[in-house]
Amino acid sequence: MKFLLVLKNIVIIIKKRKTKNYGVKKQKEILLSFPKPKDDYERSYFQYMCQKRKMGFLFNILSNFLGFFLFIIFYFKLSLNVINKNEKKCDAVFLSNDIPKNILPDSLSEEFKEILYNNNFDAFILTKDDKRFVKNLWMKYPISFYFLYKCMMKISMYSGQIQIFDPKAIITYAEYSFTSSVLTAYCNQINIEHINLMHGEKIFDIVDSFFRFNRCYVWDPFYKDLFIKLRAYENQFMVEIPPSLNMKLNHNIEYIYDFTYYLMNENGEQLKKISAILQVLKSRKNKIAVRPHPRYSNMMLVKRIFSDFSIEDYSKVSIEESFGKTNGIISLYSTVLLQGSYNNKNVIIDDFTSKEDYKNLFELDYIMLSKPHKLLSAIINDGYD
Repeated sequence: MKFLLVLKNIVIIIKKRKTKNYGVKKQKEILLSFPKPKDDYERSYFQYMCQKRKMGFLFNILSNFLGFFLFIIFYFKLSLNVINKNEKKCDAVFLSNDIPKNILPDSLSEEFKEILYNNNFDAFILTKDDKRFVKNLWMKYPISFYFLYKCMMKISMYSGQIQIFDPKAIITYAEYSFTSSVLTAYCNQINIEHINLMHGEKIFDIVDSFFRFNRCYVWDPFYKDLFIKLRAYENQFMVEIPPSLNMKLNHNIEYIYDFTYYLMNENGEQLKKISAILQVLKSRKNKIAVRPHPRYSNMMLVKRIFSDFSIEDYSKVSIEESFGKTNGIISLYSTVLLQGSYNNKNVIIDDFTSKEDYKNLFELDYIMLSKPHKLLSAIINDGYD
């Protein structure tokens, strides 16, 4: 088992370092190389194959080798698990995993009166029916063990939720997961609806290809068109702006900062470039704040590089409070820009830090290029009105 753990850590490291950044032209070639999916099994498998193309040879070999052992071990291990059914039932389980509740559209809150927001995924089981389902998948793809292992683990997690809470629907945010379409088939065979919520910015990326849910909520018709280009199932999409985007800010409150830069996953060199640009704005008597990303920002680097600016503590200052304090929202590619657009803030796209990354956004179908915005280069060169 220690060998498997070591191998698993190696696979994770390779996955982080070796992802190929294919251009849109190459990604479209990959998409078109697949026939029309016959069912949800093929949708999941085609999505898996698209993701494999991005991961590279070494990751695919090691992950499948590891998947073989993990699949066999957990197939039998999970079959022995026993779950005590909870008397408390619910209409829907939202597999939220600490994602804020306000990404849930209001219409779903009204439709499902009893929604369990579940961050605890410690109930895994394979029933006899589950094993039959997994065996059918195994017969279709007998040597794709990483694919089989991931699907089986998600099925066992869903099965645990179903055994305990007996929901009418399972709500998730997993269009990026190649297990999603298989899970839709799994849920539908026992009359449970599988619902997906958009929860972050999307561009053209075959990671998000081919998926099908019973319903997939997106923030804008733009994203529906984008996912259909990625060959996701056409008749699943519903457009609704959730509370997380429609903040209903009080625009009569005087702002504190002229600009707030919302960081993403920038490296040290990129952070230094951003700092230099913000210094220019500061030299013109502008008040500047920087908001780190709660998951991706390296706080040691951020505190060192942006020591001359106010750094917002995202654990204490909500995004709503942050928006209320600032006049201009700056980022290259972030959900906050769309949030700003929906809440009548001044949206500024950073085309200055990396001109190449900015140019790529046109090819990648970035929504904010089609919505009102300013460019950081124009503000640096011409001033801010």
